[in-house]
Amino acid sequence: GIDFQASNNAFQVRSSVTGTSSLIAEIQRPAQATFDRQIPMVLSWSELRNERATEILAQIDPQYAFWSSILYLHPDRTRRTFELINMVLQFCVYVEMRFKHALGCYRPVEYNAQVQPMITTPGHGTFPMGHGTNTYAVCHVLRHLLKLDAQPQFKWVIDQLERVSARISTNRVIAGVHFPVDSMAGRLLGVALGEY
Repeated sequence: GIDFQASNNAFQVRSSVTGTSSLIAEIQRPAQATFDRQIPMVLSWSELRNERATEILAQIDPQYAFWSSILYLHPDRTRRTFELINMVLQFCVYVEMRFKHALGCYRPVEYNAQVQPMITTPGHGTFPMGHGTNTYAVCHVLRHLLKLDAQPQFKWVIDQLERVSARISTNRVIAGVHFPVDSMAGRLLGVALGEY
C-alpha cells in the first residue's frame, strides 16, 4: 500500500491504498555544511558515553524494556500489543532503509576519525535516524492505541513516552553513530509512519 518517489534533493513515501497516491512523508537531504557544522557537537556529546554506556548498549535493538517501563507491557500480559509493536518496527525499518539508501548521507566517523563510535557503525547511511523513526512511531501508535490524548490525567504518560524517544535518539548521537539532524528527520518520519 505504499510506494516511494525521488523528488529533486528529497525522497518521499506515499500511500497508494485508496488507488490514488497521497504523501505520507517527504524528507530532503541536508546540505553538506549541516553535517560539517554538527561534527563538533557529536564530539562534544561523546563525553557522556561513560554515564550512558549501559543504556546505549541496551537500546541497540529493540527498545521494549524502555517502553514497558512506562506502560507495563509484558510478553505474557500484552502479547497482542507486542505483535503490533513488532509490525510497526518492521514497517518502519522497511521505509527508513529506503530513505537511507536514497539520500545516501555519510556517518559521523566518515567526516572525522576522532568520533570513534563506541558501538559498531551500521553500514547504511545515517539520515534519517532509524532508531528515532522506530521509537517515535511506536510512541505515536501506543498513544493512540491507549487513547492517551483523550484523557488529560494521562498527559504524564505521553510526556514519558516522548522523553524516552528523545533519550534513545540522543543516545545514538552520543554513541557517535549519528548527527543531531538525523534525529529530527527520524522523529518526523516516525510520527508520519505512526499516523499512517
